[in-house]
Amino acid sequence: MRVHTSVWSLELAPGWRLEDHCDYAVILNDDPDTVLRLTTLEVANGLTAAGWVERVASVQRAKGRTVAEARCGDFRGIRCEFAVMDRIAPPRREDRWVRVWTLVCDGTPLDITYSSPLWCAGRDDRDVRTMVESLQAGPRIRRGF
Repeated sequence: MRVHTSVWSLELAPGWRLEDHCDYAVILNDDPDTVLRLTTLEVANGLTAAGWVERVASVQRAKGRTVAEARCGDFRGIRCEFAVMDRIAPPRREDRWVRVWTLVCDGTPLDITYSSPLWCAGRDDRDVRTMVESLQAGPRIRRGF
């Protein structure tokens, strides 16, 4: 099933559902600890959307994270993935696996964050990849608003 907002649309993977909250949308499955969040935003400080992508890439690299080019349907930008955990303590149940896409389409920025428990990292990769790769520009972008 394809879901639509004014900025984007995507094909939901089976078993996932959308909750639209105006400036962001959350896509959930039956696991309460797993979430795919899509956020539209206004770029501040005189940056262009493309400049914002470059700034995010620079920050991620400064943290020692690998940044890869990303093509997600009509959107282009970067992707980064990493674990969020206490480096000193032994692994804990609340440790997280995070994948972030920082994207732009025709000057409109889109931030996507997938988060799951670290112990099940990779479990939803196929569904998440299918949804993110199905992104299409919504009517607000296509009309140039």
